[in-house]
Amino acid sequence: MGIVKIPLDIEAALLADRIAADEIAETVARCERTRAKTFDPESGAYTGYKESGAITLWVCYKTFCGGAELLDYYFNRTNILGVSEPAADPDMELGPLLTPIRDKKPLCCKCDRPLEIRKALFSYMKRKYYAMAFACPSCGQVYESKEIVRYRAEKVEPLLEGK
Repeated sequence: MGIVKIPLDIEAALLADRIAADEIAETVARCERTRAKTFDPESGAYTGYKESGAITLWVCYKTFCGGAELLDYYFNRTNILGVSEPAADPDMELGPLLTPIRDKKPLCCKCDRPLEIRKALFSYMKRKYYAMAFACPSCGQVYESKEIVRYRAEKVEPLLEGK
């Protein structure tokens, strides 16, 4: 992967979050190299992640000849351990955080398949929990929106910490 363009407003946010531009570039490069990313046909953007220790760094970007432009990033302290069986009812009522994802119909770039709602295993501070997530039915590639990651950080993580 060539250059990763980072807009000035996002660069300022990265500095505030103490995330190096190199980490963003490495995450985009990993997503491109392994094709472990999802594609939003509505926006034309890719989303992928890289786990580094207890941190999962998510990037949302568009590609161009020889590089990529970062559209957004987000991170959390939750790791994805695996994806299991599909939801019992794939047409089940989803909450306000998952419904917009279903409407976008994201695709797995590795398998070229639509993501499905599935039961996923996560870990946070050595504690494991299950949650519904959109994932590829073939390879298990997971997609989590910024809103879901923020929700987990604000609501789920404090519960797991006993706060």
